[in-house]
Amino acid sequence: FGTWLSGYAPFFRKDGTRAGVLGVDISANTIAAYRKELITTAIWLFALTVPLIMLVGYLLSTRLTRPILAMKEAAVRFGQGDLESRIDYESPDELGQLAHSLNDMAGKLQTNREEIRRIAEKYRSIFDNALEGIFQTTPQGRFAAANRTMLQLLGYDSLQELQDQVTDVASQIYATPEDRERLIAQLQEEGEVKNFVTQFLRQDGSVFWCE
Repeated sequence: FGTWLSGYAPFFRKDGTRAGVLGVDISANTIAAYRKELITTAIWLFALTVPLIMLVGYLLSTRLTRPILAMKEAAVRFGQGDLESRIDYESPDELGQLAHSLNDMAGKLQTNREEIRRIAEKYRSIFDNALEGIFQTTPQGRFAAANRTMLQLLGYDSLQELQDQVTDVASQIYATPEDRERLIAQLQEEGEVKNFVTQFLRQDGSVFWCE
């Protein structure tokens, strides 16, 4: 009647006849207290387990995101030209292999850049010390480069001085401005220029022939 929980079970003799009925009565208050204890224990277990789960999740996510962030930062540095930096992460997993590949790529790019720099310095030396006058202009008619011989031929002391004073190659360097248009047309049509003879103007206004 709401105050007791009762359970009954028959028991038998060896010959199979029923010997009696075993009954157990438990107070409903005892059941309620036990249930309350179970709920309290479950709440405490949950309260203790959740922070542990969160801590484990944080540690796992940190372990995963740290190398990913390191690789992202390294990729940014590589893109900015800092090819000497490396990703400090060694692991046999896929992230470790990716970090190793990025480091290997950076090493090869660094080697290639140094080789390109060496070749550029070599040809810069050839360019600067050539006995022929060598120059480069933009399609708009401004000087982009000129070696020492070319500067001497035109009568300028430095490339900066040449670039500052000459803003239109056709009218300021070619004695006949149409010759530059003819040269460009030949270059566009044939892909190269050969045996092209014209006259150039020096800074002092004098003229010299060039091929």
